[in-house]
Formats: sequence, C-alpha cells, structure tokens
Amino acid sequence: MRITADGARAIVNAAYKARRAAGSPLESALCPIDAAAKLGVEVRFESLATLEGLYFPDPKLPVILLGSDRPRGRQAFTCAHELGHYILGHRGSRMDAIRAGRACEGAAVGEEAEANVFAGHFLAPLPAIERALKIRGLGLDSMMAADFYALGCLFGMGYTAILTHLRYSLRRIDDRRYEELGRASPQEIVRSLVGGKDADLLVVDASWSGHAIDLRVGAAALLPPGTELEGRCVEASAAPGRSVLARAVRPGVGLSFRRTDGWSSCVRVSPSLFKGRAVWRHMEADDDQ
Repeated sequence: MRITADGARAIVNAAYKARRAAGSPLESALCPIDAAAKLGVEVRFESLATLEGLYFPDPKLPVILLGSDRPRGRQAFTCAHELGHYILGHRGSRMDAIRAGRACEGAAVGEEAEANVFAGHFLAPLPAIERALKIRGLGLDSMMAADFYALGCLFGMGYTAILTHLRYSLRRIDDRRYEELGRASPQEIVRSLVGGKDADLLVVDASWSGHAIDLRVGAAALLPPGTELEGRCVEASAAPGRSVLARAVRPGVGLSFRRTDGWSSCVRVSPSLFKGRAVWRHMEADDDQ
C-alpha cells in the first residue's frame, strides 16, 4: 500500500515532533545516533553481514542495531529509518537488508516506505535545508555536484541520498537536474576536491553546526582554510585551496576551530569497524591513554 498525502503529512509531522523532543531545532542538522539516545532508544553497532540494520521494540529499552561495516551515510539513514519504526509505532522486530540504489526513492511500500519518509525528514527537514542554503548563499539551481556532496555531509546523507531526498521527498529539484547531477559519482567529486582516494571524505565549511564532525579511523574531513586542531584523534595536513585535511588516526574526541571568526566544532573519531554500544564509540583505547 502506498502512502497517501495525508499519511505523508502525518509522518513528516511525527519526524518534526521527534526532532523537537530530541532537542534539535527544525532549522538545524543533527546526529541521528545521538538523537535516538535522547529519545530513549539504545543504538549499537554489530557485524550484520547482509543487513543494514535491525530494530527491536523492547518496551523497557528499544534497540537499534547498525551494520558496523556500512558507509557513514548508510549508517545515518538506517538509524533514522529504524527510529522511524519506533516513533511511528510499528509493531514487531524489523530487519532491513542491504539495498542497492536510491534509499529515499519510492520503491518501498507499507511501513518500510513510512520509515523511509520519516528518515528523510528527520535527517534533513525542509527548514534546515533552506537555512543551510541561505547562510551559505547557495541556490539549488546553480549549485555544483561538490556543493550537493557537502550538503549531504552536513545532514548525514550520501550524495545520491541527498539528491533523491531533494527530488522525491522535498520536490526541490526536477528530473532533468536530478539526472544531470546523478552523472557525477562521489568518487569523482572526492578526487576533484582532494586529488586522492579518500573514499570516506567529510566536507566541512565554516558554517557547519548542529552536530559534531564524526569520523572513523582512516576517514578524513576537508576543513575550511585556517582551521586548527586539538586532540590526538586527528592529524592535519595541507589540502588544495589552502583547506585543511584532517585525517582520523585513533579513537577519541578533539576540537577544530578558527581564530579568524571564532568558528569551532567538536571532532569525534570511532574505530573503523566499531562494535558495541554507540555511546562508547569515541572512547580512547587503553593503549592510547
């Protein structure tokens, strides 16, 4: 059964209400893993083989399991998707298999489609998208592929996922623009930005806010020029255009900041294949202390 217009509005309202309950304004980005904890849902990482994630509706402590080896954007969307099952009151455990293709597109039906709609609007509600574009002086009609990649980074979504959300959920880009942008691959975009093979690259600008810069060991963040780093979890090197490339080298928590304008953001690094409770994912290993 497809979602009706009234049903979709109810799901969007539920996503907005859940954001407020988690303390995240509609105009801001968020970390879905942190938000789930604030909403009373335990998030854990495990090796799930062919599964993206699982949801167990235990009345005492609902649990979401995320695949520890899945890409950053997939983990975020899956967390929001499983949280949608919880918030929307879907009964029974849920197992979501690894899916090829475009996560937000309308291929799913029933409660899976409802959870997808929830996830998109929970991660990237329209007010947050509009504010992010306004403070950066960007317009969807003139943005380049790299701009959409960076927008996806801010909202915890992969390049294809943010395009699909803008096309099918928010209807802010048309088919022509969607297909045109879809010809660029994330790998090509990363190469154009840093000239290397950083498969897991987070693009951060001086307007980044709403949540920490989360990396896994081996991943990197492209930071604005003039950024300085504190903490042993990341190491900095020069990047094209005087930007700073911060590479995650060990689990822990650090700080990125710029003296020129006072911008700062917490940097959190987890193991590359972390397994366990999400609240422990940034703890330094004993041999690093």
